Amino acid sequence: MRRLASAAAYNDFRTVAQLINSGVSVKNTHPRPYPLDAAVVGGSKELVTFLLVNGARPTRNTMQLARMLNRRDVETMLNAFAQIPVK
Repeated sequence: MRRLASAAAYNDFRTVAQLINSGVSVKNTHPRPYPLDAAVVGGSKELVTFLLVNGARPTRNTMQLARMLNRRDVETMLNAFAQIPVK
């Protein structure tokens, strides 16, 4: 999980994809940092989208990070995905 969050923070799309394809979960579990939060901080909208499509769901903290970083585009996307039930 930490490796996934680290790759997300550094916008390492290839490593993120490899880890997810090998079975690493994108779900929010302890310990932090959460991969989705790390991707928001990293600034890659594409990586945020990839994590969301693969099952990550935003938390209140994720939304606050997007607001704090003035990422309205990401915040809008997070709001849309927050409405989708988790499988």
